[in-house]
Amino acid sequence: LSLAFACDGRTAPLEKIIRGEIEMGSFSIWHWLIVLVIILLVFGTKKLRNIGSDLGGAVKGFKDGMKTNEEAKTEQIQSQTPAPADKTVDVQAKDVNKS
Repeated sequence: LSLAFACDGRTAPLEKIIRGEIEMGSFSIWHWLIVLVIILLVFGTKKLRNIGSDLGGAVKGFKDGMKTNEEAKTEQIQSQTPAPADKTVDVQAKDVNKS
């Protein structure tokens, strides 16, 4: 396999990770696979799928909320901009220091 992962500043081929020569965190890849199988047995695929879809919906709701917040800020900034030049009022300045 040509994939490689960074480990301790060096690159290690995927085969070494699979064989357990290089550990992921404090456990090897086989430990993580066993944990994954146990989680699948306890919760089942349907429950995990529901959790995944709920999490995806939450992320989508968060993104929509951020987008709405950005649009509100843009509208607020646009409403604070000065009036266009075609709606200016002409006035004459008077010299106040003149006696």
